[in-house]
Amino acid sequence: MIELRQLHAHEYQAAINLSDKTFRNANQKSMGDAFPSIFSPYMISQSFGAFYEGELVSFMGLVPSVIRIGEAKLRVYSLGSVCTAEEHRKKGIASQLLERVFQFIDASEASLLLVSGDRSLYTRVNCCHYGSVTRFNLRNRVQEVNENEIREMRAEDLFQINNIGQQRLVCYEQSIIDLQTLIHAEAYASCFNLSHKTIILKKDDIITSFVVIGIPDKDSTQQKAKAIEWAGHPNEIVKLLSNAMEAYKLEEIEIHIPWHEDELVGELKGNFYSKEKNQGTVYIVNAERLLHQLQPYIKNDSIQFRPTGADTIDVTIFNRSKTIYLKEFLSLLFDAEPSDSEIIKLQKETGGAFPIPFPYTAGLNYV
Repeated sequence: MIELRQLHAHEYQAAINLSDKTFRNANQKSMGDAFPSIFSPYMISQSFGAFYEGELVSFMGLVPSVIRIGEAKLRVYSLGSVCTAEEHRKKGIASQLLERVFQFIDASEASLLLVSGDRSLYTRVNCCHYGSVTRFNLRNRVQEVNENEIREMRAEDLFQINNIGQQRLVCYEQSIIDLQTLIHAEAYASCFNLSHKTIILKKDDIITSFVVIGIPDKDSTQQKAKAIEWAGHPNEIVKLLSNAMEAYKLEEIEIHIPWHEDELVGELKGNFYSKEKNQGTVYIVNAERLLHQLQPYIKNDSIQFRPTGADTIDVTIFNRSKTIYLKEFLSLLFDAEPSDSEIIKLQKETGGAFPIPFPYTAGLNYV
Protein backbone atom coordinates (compact mmCIF):
# COMPACT_ATOMS: atom_id res chain seq x y z
CA MET A 1 0.00 0.00 0.00
CA ILE A 2 1.44 3.37 -1.09
CA GLU A 3 1.05 6.32 1.27
CA LEU A 4 1.11 9.80 -0.30
CA ARG A 5 1.81 12.78 1.97
CA GLN A 6 4.06 15.69 2.83
CA LEU A 7 7.44 14.85 4.33
CA HIS A 8 8.35 15.28 7.98
CA ALA A 9 11.63 16.98 8.91
CA HIS A 10 13.37 13.71 9.84
CA GLU A 11 12.57 12.24 6.38
CA TYR A 12 14.48 14.77 4.30
CA GLN A 13 17.73 12.82 4.43
CA ALA A 14 15.94 9.96 2.66
CA ALA A 15 14.78 12.47 0.03
CA ILE A 16 18.35 13.72 -0.41
CA ASN A 17 19.63 10.17 -0.79
CA LEU A 18 17.00 9.32 -3.43
CA SER A 19 17.64 12.58 -5.32
CA ASP A 20 21.43 12.14 -5.23
CA LYS A 21 21.09 8.60 -6.55
CA THR A 22 18.88 9.85 -9.39
CA PHE A 23 20.54 13.12 -10.38
CA ARG A 24 24.12 13.29 -9.08
CA ASN A 25 27.46 11.66 -9.79
CA ALA A 26 30.53 11.43 -7.60
CA ASN A 27 31.90 14.77 -8.85
CA GLN A 28 28.80 16.83 -8.07
CA LYS A 29 27.73 18.35 -4.79
CA SER A 30 24.82 16.71 -3.01
CA MET A 31 21.31 17.86 -3.88
CA GLY A 32 20.89 18.59 -0.18
CA ASP A 33 23.63 21.24 -0.38
CA ALA A 34 22.62 22.63 -3.79
CA PHE A 35 18.90 22.94 -3.05
CA PRO A 36 18.47 24.04 0.58
CA SER A 37 15.06 25.54 -0.20
CA ILE A 38 13.85 21.99 -0.89
CA PHE A 39 15.82 19.86 1.53
CA SER A 40 16.47 21.90 4.64
CA PRO A 41 14.75 20.30 7.66
CA TYR A 42 14.33 23.81 9.09
CA MET A 43 11.82 24.80 6.40
CA ILE A 44 8.08 24.35 6.92
CA SER A 45 7.30 21.11 5.10
CA GLN A 46 6.08 21.71 1.54
CA SER A 47 7.42 18.76 -0.45
CA PHE A 48 5.59 15.50 -1.07
CA GLY A 49 6.63 11.88 -1.00
CA ALA A 50 5.24 8.42 -1.69
CA PHE A 51 6.03 5.79 0.96
CA TYR A 52 5.95 2.01 0.60
CA GLU A 53 6.16 0.09 3.87
CA GLY A 54 7.54 3.23 5.51
CA GLU A 55 10.27 3.78 2.89
CA LEU A 56 10.36 6.87 0.67
CA VAL A 57 10.10 5.61 -2.92
CA SER A 58 9.07 8.77 -4.80
CA PHE A 59 9.67 12.47 -4.13
CA MET A 60 8.59 15.87 -5.42
CA GLY A 61 10.38 18.98 -4.16
CA LEU A 62 8.06 21.95 -3.79
CA VAL A 63 9.22 25.50 -3.01
CA PRO A 64 6.99 28.58 -2.50
CA SER A 65 8.09 31.99 -3.68
CA VAL A 66 6.80 35.40 -4.65
CA ILE A 67 7.52 36.80 -8.11
CA ARG A 68 7.15 40.55 -8.26
CA ILE A 69 6.09 42.17 -11.53
CA GLY A 70 5.97 45.90 -10.99
CA GLU A 71 3.57 46.36 -8.09
CA ALA A 72 2.01 42.91 -8.51
CA LYS A 73 3.06 39.93 -6.41
CA LEU A 74 2.41 36.48 -7.83
CA ARG A 75 2.21 33.54 -5.44
CA VAL A 76 4.17 30.84 -7.17
CA TYR A 77 5.37 27.33 -6.44
CA SER A 78 8.37 25.68 -8.13
CA LEU A 79 8.56 21.92 -8.60
CA GLY A 80 11.89 20.07 -8.93
CA SER A 81 14.01 17.14 -7.80
CA VAL A 82 11.22 14.84 -8.95
CA CYS A 83 12.39 11.24 -8.69
CA THR A 84 11.18 7.68 -8.10
CA ALA A 85 13.20 4.69 -6.98
CA GLU A 86 13.94 2.47 -9.98
CA GLU A 87 12.03 -0.55 -8.70
CA HIS A 88 8.88 1.54 -8.23
CA ARG A 89 8.79 3.29 -11.60
CA LYS A 90 6.04 2.87 -14.21
CA LYS A 91 3.41 2.21 -11.56
CA GLY A 92 1.68 5.58 -11.76
CA ILE A 93 3.04 6.73 -8.40
CA ALA A 94 4.45 10.02 -9.70
CA SER A 95 1.15 10.88 -11.39
CA GLN A 96 -0.74 10.31 -8.14
CA LEU A 97 1.81 12.39 -6.26
CA LEU A 98 1.53 15.23 -8.78
CA GLU A 99 -2.24 15.29 -8.31
CA ARG A 100 -1.70 15.76 -4.57
CA VAL A 101 0.70 18.60 -5.35
CA PHE A 102 -1.95 20.28 -7.53
CA GLN A 103 -4.50 20.06 -4.71
CA PHE A 104 -2.03 21.51 -2.20
CA ILE A 105 -0.91 24.48 -4.27
CA ASP A 106 -4.50 25.37 -5.10
CA ALA A 107 -5.37 25.32 -1.39
CA SER A 108 -2.32 27.55 -0.80
CA GLU A 109 -3.82 30.15 -3.19
CA ALA A 110 -0.90 29.96 -5.58
CA SER A 111 -1.56 31.10 -9.15
CA LEU A 112 1.30 29.37 -11.00
CA LEU A 113 3.39 26.21 -10.72
CA LEU A 114 6.82 26.41 -12.38
CA VAL A 115 8.12 22.97 -13.31
CA SER A 116 11.81 22.40 -14.00
CA GLY A 117 11.10 19.69 -16.60
CA ASP A 118 8.93 18.94 -19.62
CA ARG A 119 8.43 15.18 -19.38
CA SER A 120 5.09 13.65 -20.39
CA LEU A 121 4.35 13.33 -16.65
CA TYR A 122 3.81 17.10 -16.75
CA THR A 123 2.72 17.90 -20.30
CA ARG A 124 -0.18 15.46 -20.24
CA VAL A 125 -1.70 17.38 -17.31
CA ASN A 126 -1.44 20.83 -18.91
CA CYS A 127 2.07 21.90 -17.93
CA CYS A 128 3.19 23.77 -21.04
CA HIS A 129 6.19 25.54 -22.50
CA TYR A 130 5.85 29.30 -22.25
CA GLY A 131 7.41 32.71 -22.63
CA SER A 132 10.30 33.86 -24.75
CA VAL A 133 13.96 34.50 -24.01
CA THR A 134 17.00 35.22 -26.14
CA ARG A 135 19.99 32.95 -25.60
CA PHE A 136 23.32 34.61 -26.32
CA ASN A 137 26.63 32.79 -26.55
CA LEU A 138 29.36 35.33 -25.88
CA ARG A 139 32.70 34.22 -27.28
CA ASN A 140 34.59 37.49 -27.28
CA ARG A 141 34.93 40.47 -24.99
CA VAL A 142 32.14 42.85 -25.90
CA GLN A 143 33.42 46.02 -24.21
CA GLU A 144 36.63 47.36 -22.81
CA VAL A 145 36.47 47.85 -19.07
CA ASN A 146 38.21 49.84 -16.40
CA GLU A 147 39.32 46.99 -14.13
CA ASN A 148 39.54 49.32 -11.13
CA GLU A 149 35.74 49.49 -11.17
CA ILE A 150 35.24 45.71 -11.14
CA ARG A 151 35.99 43.05 -8.54
CA GLU A 152 34.56 39.95 -6.92
CA MET A 153 31.89 40.38 -4.29
CA ARG A 154 32.88 40.75 -0.66
CA ALA A 155 30.76 39.94 2.39
CA GLU A 156 30.10 43.60 3.07
CA ASP A 157 28.52 44.02 -0.40
CA LEU A 158 25.39 41.98 0.34
CA PHE A 159 23.11 44.87 1.28
CA GLN A 160 23.93 46.83 -1.87
CA ILE A 161 23.66 43.80 -4.14
CA ASN A 162 20.31 42.83 -2.66
CA ASN A 163 19.05 46.39 -3.09
CA ILE A 164 20.02 46.43 -6.78
CA GLY A 165 18.35 43.07 -7.36
CA GLN A 166 15.11 44.12 -5.74
CA GLN A 167 14.93 47.28 -7.88
CA ARG A 168 14.32 45.19 -11.00
CA LEU A 169 10.91 45.52 -12.63
CA VAL A 170 10.59 41.74 -12.54
CA CYS A 171 12.23 39.50 -9.97
CA TYR A 172 11.85 36.84 -7.32
CA GLU A 173 11.56 38.47 -3.94
CA GLN A 174 14.84 37.74 -2.11
CA SER A 175 15.79 38.72 1.42
CA ILE A 176 19.42 39.18 2.43
CA ILE A 177 19.33 35.64 3.88
CA ASP A 178 17.80 34.30 0.64
CA LEU A 179 20.43 35.99 -1.50
CA GLN A 180 23.49 34.73 0.35
CA THR A 181 21.98 31.24 0.72
CA LEU A 182 21.21 30.96 -2.99
CA ILE A 183 24.61 32.28 -4.08
CA HIS A 184 26.30 29.76 -1.81
CA ALA A 185 24.04 26.85 -2.86
CA GLU A 186 24.79 27.06 -6.63
CA ALA A 187 21.58 25.18 -7.49
CA TYR A 188 21.49 25.50 -11.29
CA ALA A 189 25.25 25.86 -11.69
CA SER A 190 25.88 22.63 -9.78
CA CYS A 191 23.88 20.69 -12.39
CA PHE A 192 26.72 21.46 -14.83
CA ASN A 193 29.68 21.18 -12.43
CA LEU A 194 29.98 24.97 -12.32
CA SER A 195 30.79 27.17 -9.32
CA HIS A 196 29.52 30.68 -8.66
CA LYS A 197 31.56 33.82 -9.00
CA THR A 198 29.75 37.04 -8.12
CA ILE A 199 31.34 40.13 -9.59
CA ILE A 200 30.34 43.73 -9.03
CA LEU A 201 30.85 47.07 -10.75
CA LYS A 202 31.40 49.99 -8.40
CA LYS A 203 31.27 53.71 -9.13
CA ASP A 204 32.10 56.38 -6.54
CA ASP A 205 32.01 53.75 -3.78
CA ILE A 206 28.52 52.60 -4.77
CA ILE A 207 27.80 49.22 -6.36
CA THR A 208 25.67 49.82 -9.44
CA SER A 209 25.57 46.39 -11.12
CA PHE A 210 26.39 42.74 -10.42
CA VAL A 211 26.48 39.40 -12.20
CA VAL A 212 26.51 35.88 -10.77
CA ILE A 213 28.28 33.53 -13.18
CA GLY A 214 28.67 29.76 -13.09
CA ILE A 215 32.36 29.12 -13.82
CA PRO A 216 33.90 25.75 -14.77
CA ASP A 217 36.65 24.38 -12.56
CA LYS A 218 40.12 25.44 -13.73
CA ASP A 219 41.01 21.78 -14.32
CA SER A 220 37.86 21.14 -16.33
CA THR A 221 38.01 20.56 -20.08
CA GLN A 222 34.84 22.63 -20.36
CA GLN A 223 35.36 26.37 -20.72
CA LYS A 224 31.72 27.34 -21.14
CA ALA A 225 30.25 29.43 -18.32
CA LYS A 226 26.65 30.42 -17.62
CA ALA A 227 25.31 33.76 -16.44
CA ILE A 228 22.97 32.86 -13.58
CA GLU A 229 21.69 36.19 -12.24
CA TRP A 230 22.30 39.86 -12.90
CA ALA A 231 20.95 43.30 -12.11
CA GLY A 232 21.92 46.89 -12.80
CA HIS A 233 22.64 48.93 -15.91
CA PRO A 234 22.67 46.91 -19.18
CA ASN A 235 25.96 48.36 -20.45
CA GLU A 236 27.60 47.64 -17.08
CA ILE A 237 26.33 44.06 -17.11
CA VAL A 238 28.02 43.64 -20.49
CA LYS A 239 31.24 45.06 -19.01
CA LEU A 240 31.05 42.56 -16.16
CA LEU A 241 30.58 39.68 -18.60
CA SER A 242 33.51 40.92 -20.69
CA ASN A 243 35.71 41.21 -17.62
CA ALA A 244 34.76 37.69 -16.51
CA MET A 245 35.78 36.22 -19.86
CA GLU A 246 39.30 37.58 -19.43
CA ALA A 247 39.65 37.18 -15.66
CA TYR A 248 38.58 33.51 -15.63
CA LYS A 249 39.93 32.64 -19.10
CA LEU A 250 36.56 31.62 -20.45
CA GLU A 251 35.93 30.58 -24.02
CA GLU A 252 32.21 31.27 -23.81
CA ILE A 253 29.47 32.63 -21.54
CA GLU A 254 25.88 31.60 -22.14
CA ILE A 255 23.13 33.97 -20.99
CA HIS A 256 19.33 33.70 -21.35
CA ILE A 257 17.67 37.12 -21.36
CA PRO A 258 13.88 37.55 -20.98
CA TRP A 259 12.21 39.63 -23.68
CA HIS A 260 11.47 42.57 -21.40
CA GLU A 261 15.21 43.21 -20.87
CA ASP A 262 15.37 44.66 -24.36
CA GLU A 263 18.16 47.12 -23.55
CA LEU A 264 20.48 44.28 -22.51
CA VAL A 265 19.49 42.33 -25.62
CA GLY A 266 20.39 45.38 -27.69
CA GLU A 267 23.80 45.68 -26.00
CA LEU A 268 24.63 42.08 -26.95
CA LYS A 269 23.37 42.05 -30.54
CA GLY A 270 26.17 41.01 -32.85
CA ASN A 271 26.88 37.91 -30.81
CA PHE A 272 25.46 34.51 -31.71
CA TYR A 273 21.91 34.22 -30.40
CA SER A 274 18.73 32.18 -30.69
CA LYS A 275 15.12 32.55 -29.53
CA GLU A 276 13.89 30.04 -26.97
CA LYS A 277 11.10 29.39 -24.50
CA ASN A 278 11.58 29.97 -20.79
CA GLN A 279 13.15 27.10 -18.86
CA GLY A 280 10.84 24.17 -18.08
CA THR A 281 7.04 24.37 -18.16
CA VAL A 282 4.27 26.25 -16.36
CA TYR A 283 0.93 25.13 -14.93
CA ILE A 284 -1.89 27.61 -14.42
CA VAL A 285 -3.26 26.79 -10.97
CA ASN A 286 -6.18 29.21 -11.23
CA ALA A 287 -6.60 31.67 -14.11
CA GLU A 288 -8.96 34.00 -12.23
CA ARG A 289 -6.63 34.09 -9.24
CA LEU A 290 -3.68 34.81 -11.52
CA LEU A 291 -5.50 37.79 -13.02
CA HIS A 292 -6.38 39.08 -9.56
CA GLN A 293 -2.74 38.85 -8.42
CA LEU A 294 -1.60 40.60 -11.62
CA GLN A 295 -4.06 43.48 -11.25
CA PRO A 296 -1.65 45.89 -9.46
CA TYR A 297 0.61 45.60 -12.53
CA ILE A 298 -1.86 45.53 -15.42
CA LYS A 299 -4.29 48.04 -13.82
CA ASN A 300 -7.12 46.99 -16.14
CA ASP A 301 -10.35 45.72 -14.61
CA SER A 302 -12.05 45.31 -18.01
CA ILE A 303 -10.23 41.97 -18.53
CA GLN A 304 -11.64 38.69 -17.23
CA PHE A 305 -10.45 35.07 -17.42
CA ARG A 306 -12.81 32.14 -16.92
CA PRO A 307 -11.89 28.46 -17.41
CA THR A 308 -14.52 26.72 -19.56
CA GLY A 309 -12.95 23.28 -19.79
CA ALA A 310 -9.84 21.25 -19.00
CA ASP A 311 -7.83 23.16 -21.61
CA THR A 312 -9.96 26.13 -22.65
CA ILE A 313 -10.20 29.65 -21.20
CA ASP A 314 -12.79 32.31 -21.87
CA VAL A 315 -11.06 35.69 -22.22
CA THR A 316 -13.26 38.77 -21.90
CA ILE A 317 -11.99 42.24 -22.81
CA PHE A 318 -14.43 45.17 -22.59
CA ASN A 319 -17.38 42.75 -22.61
CA ARG A 320 -16.16 41.00 -25.78
CA SER A 321 -15.43 37.33 -25.11
CA LYS A 322 -13.36 34.74 -26.92
CA THR A 323 -12.71 31.13 -25.92
CA ILE A 324 -9.14 29.99 -26.57
CA TYR A 325 -7.11 26.88 -25.89
CA LEU A 326 -4.64 26.73 -23.00
CA LYS A 327 -1.55 27.01 -25.21
CA GLU A 328 -3.04 30.09 -26.86
CA PHE A 329 -3.81 31.50 -23.41
CA LEU A 330 -0.19 31.01 -22.33
CA SER A 331 0.93 32.74 -25.51
CA LEU A 332 -1.38 35.66 -24.67
CA LEU A 333 0.11 35.85 -21.18
CA PHE A 334 3.81 35.40 -21.85
CA ASP A 335 4.82 35.60 -25.55
CA ALA A 336 6.32 38.84 -26.80
CA GLU A 337 6.12 37.63 -30.41
CA PRO A 338 3.14 35.26 -30.75
CA SER A 339 2.93 33.23 -33.95
CA ASP A 340 -0.87 33.37 -33.91
CA SER A 341 -2.36 36.55 -35.37
CA GLU A 342 -5.46 36.19 -33.17
CA ILE A 343 -3.30 36.26 -30.05
CA ILE A 344 -1.48 39.35 -31.32
CA LYS A 345 -4.89 40.97 -31.81
CA LEU A 346 -6.00 39.99 -28.28
CA GLN A 347 -2.81 41.40 -26.77
CA LYS A 348 -3.43 44.71 -28.52
CA GLU A 349 -7.02 44.76 -27.26
CA THR A 350 -5.75 44.51 -23.66
CA GLY A 351 -4.10 47.89 -24.15
CA GLY A 352 -0.60 46.56 -23.53
CA ALA A 353 -1.47 44.69 -20.32
CA PHE A 354 -0.21 41.48 -21.98
CA PRO A 355 2.19 39.88 -22.44
CA ILE A 356 3.50 40.19 -18.90
CA PRO A 357 7.26 40.28 -18.29
CA PHE A 358 8.56 37.26 -16.43
CA PRO A 359 11.96 36.21 -15.05
CA TYR A 360 14.09 33.48 -16.56
CA THR A 361 13.56 30.63 -14.12
CA ALA A 362 17.04 29.04 -14.27
CA GLY A 363 18.55 31.74 -12.09
CA LEU A 364 19.40 31.72 -8.39
CA ASN A 365 15.86 30.57 -7.55
CA TYR A 366 16.01 27.52 -9.82
CA VAL A 367 14.35 24.44 -8.31
